[in-house]
Amino acid sequence: MFRSIIQLILLTLTAVPLVAQNSDLFIYREFENAVKKGTRTMDGIPGSAYWVNSTNYKIKASLEPVTGKISGEASIVFSNNSPDDLKNLAFNLYPDLYKKGSQRNVDVSPEDLTDGMNLQELIINGAPFPLDKMQRNKAKGLIKLPEPLKSKTSLSITVKWSFTMPKNPDARIGTYGDSSYFVAYWYPQVAVYDDITGWDALGYEGEHEFYNDNNSFEVELTIPDDILVWATGTHLNTKELFSESYFKRYETAKKSEKPVIICEPGEVKDVLKPGGVKTWKFSAIDVPDFSFSVSNNMRWEAVGLPVENGKRNVLISSVYRPGTDSLVGEVITLSRHIIKYFSEEFPGIPYPYETMTVFNGSGGMEFPMMVNQDVENDRWLATYVTTHEIAHTYFPFLTGTNEKRFSWLDEGMAVYLPLSEQTKIYGGLRYDEMTASNLSRTMGTQNDVPLMIPSHFVQGGAHMIGAYARSGMAFLILENIIGKDIVKKSIQDFVNVWKHKHPTPYDFFFSINRSSGKNLNWFWKAWFFDYGYPSLGLNDIDLKNGRKFEVVKKGHFPVPVVLEILFEDGTVETISKTAEVWKNGEKSLVLSVPGTKKIDKITLGSPKIPDVDNSDNILNLTK
Repeated sequence: MFRSIIQLILLTLTAVPLVAQNSDLFIYREFENAVKKGTRTMDGIPGSAYWVNSTNYKIKASLEPVTGKISGEASIVFSNNSPDDLKNLAFNLYPDLYKKGSQRNVDVSPEDLTDGMNLQELIINGAPFPLDKMQRNKAKGLIKLPEPLKSKTSLSITVKWSFTMPKNPDARIGTYGDSSYFVAYWYPQVAVYDDITGWDALGYEGEHEFYNDNNSFEVELTIPDDILVWATGTHLNTKELFSESYFKRYETAKKSEKPVIICEPGEVKDVLKPGGVKTWKFSAIDVPDFSFSVSNNMRWEAVGLPVENGKRNVLISSVYRPGTDSLVGEVITLSRHIIKYFSEEFPGIPYPYETMTVFNGSGGMEFPMMVNQDVENDRWLATYVTTHEIAHTYFPFLTGTNEKRFSWLDEGMAVYLPLSEQTKIYGGLRYDEMTASNLSRTMGTQNDVPLMIPSHFVQGGAHMIGAYARSGMAFLILENIIGKDIVKKSIQDFVNVWKHKHPTPYDFFFSINRSSGKNLNWFWKAWFFDYGYPSLGLNDIDLKNGRKFEVVKKGHFPVPVVLEILFEDGTVETISKTAEVWKNGEKSLVLSVPGTKKIDKITLGSPKIPDVDNSDNILNLTK
């Protein structure tokens, strides 16, 4: 008994430095354990023992455009870089979302219900694996390996499969008439095994998004003649497939500063050399996933963009349906503009890939080097969705964040990064004001939950409010506190350190603290860990005689203070304080109006700042 007590005391003492250092932030035990193991640190940088796995895919697949059936065979090499011997292997089998009886958070048309992904053969290290031994649930497949995969070794996998694309498009993939498809989540994918939770055991229910290692792909897609293909990565055999005149257009577009029409819908049959079925070859290195689109009736425009001071060129394409609103044709210019902005201005990180294709399909969804979206007849939506989806290049694709558990980190960043430029592109787009208005209605309600509650536990409107609005606003307030230049530097540092890895929210928080030179835990705690809402009010202390008044912090969340003082002579002065005035738990802020001019009215707040109760945001002295 005494020995047990001593052991307990020693264990408690060894935990003190970690807890004491971050006593104002709750730390998940998984992260504490990672710090103890040396894979993470409290400074926002990987530990000396950090590791990350990777998978190489060589895929040969075909698409039957009439039926939408995809058949494939893949040779996969999974590298176990972890210190653990792995007894199991987990796969993502995303087409099982459409399997009859599968658990889903989204509606699926009855005509799209299938048997899911049809696995025909699975070979592990040269030995056939019995498919009936695979446990399948919620688009996840788990097998027990015949022999444990030793640490620092690799495993070879051969798999054959098929499935049928849904006839009805959703927000991510779809069928768009004859011979037009956007295909994603389409191959058996090795799941992530990381230092935080081990195997990613979370399935796919159609609502929450994804979590992938940094992988490489060699893909061959066999498609009937007169159908074009766009995909993640570099197209390796364009010259082999394209007729000479269209190949010249393609090459011209790579270096052109203005969009080049590569083909009109009626020209598709002329783009490719005669000869029947075509095999399109693509290569993508250091990407988390691979998607592709096909069509025989789209307009294809492309333009080039030099990045890294002209060291390389990015080919940007817009592929859209004939007869769509003219603004869809502007997406090519918009895409080039925002990639240039991200690369050169904010966050000032060069676009890391060779291509970007925006496909006019459905919804609005990001993929490495690909976007699937439908923004017809809405210029505001075209501006927002295009810039938002391309921003995902940095979060989660480049940084490898876990969208399943903490979707706010990539979605919030994709809201924040293009925000100021969206307003310049389309002046009526005031997403910051829309977000503030939305949060003023929703924060503090049952639909508003702390962002550090893992995303897969939160659904519907509550998930959307947190992942997009609350996190996007939090990053705007972070900018208010430390300034945009420091935010930019801090994001650059974070991306450089965590590129192609798997940062958690704690790595992000501590990295920003380190880069900014500020302990921002008071801010992280409120906006990311706590329940509550933002609300400020005004109180007249002695305005008529002493010109003093008070800003009262009624809510829990720190927000900036913006005051407009109207004098009786009609002149106006503004007083602004950053949200940092509340960092030490202050409940009020006493201010004095400078000068001697008679005060008419003081107004608190801004359309860009959420406030759930603004009934006491005006002091009138002339009443």
